[in-house]
Amino acid sequence: MTNLNKKLYWAPRILGVVFILFISLFAFDVFGNNYGFWKTTAAFLIHLAPVYVMFVVLYIAWRWELIGGFIYLFLAFYYIFTVNSSFLFKLPIAAPLILIGGLFIWDKYSKE
Repeated sequence: MTNLNKKLYWAPRILGVVFILFISLFAFDVFGNNYGFWKTTAAFLIHLAPVYVMFVVLYIAWRWELIGGFIYLFLAFYYIFTVNSSFLFKLPIAAPLILIGGLFIWDKYSKE
């Protein structure tokens, strides 16, 4: 495996983990609401639902790069077309998904 192939193999996987960490930061907004321990815990776990989905997508992409890459692209375009806000506000979520999906697909086709 050449140096470029190693980087191409690890780049989308590392970026996927970093993206999961980024998305998980949004779950911490529940701690300032004074709900009490159990309601805060439940709200925190519910706010982590996108993180659970991204773990599953990363697992799929890790095993099957092409399928996972297309799932990442699908999630990016789904987010772009369903969220009702300015395009600039969609970029911090959609752009990393497109990048990660593209890198997984590129990794798959670079092996052949």
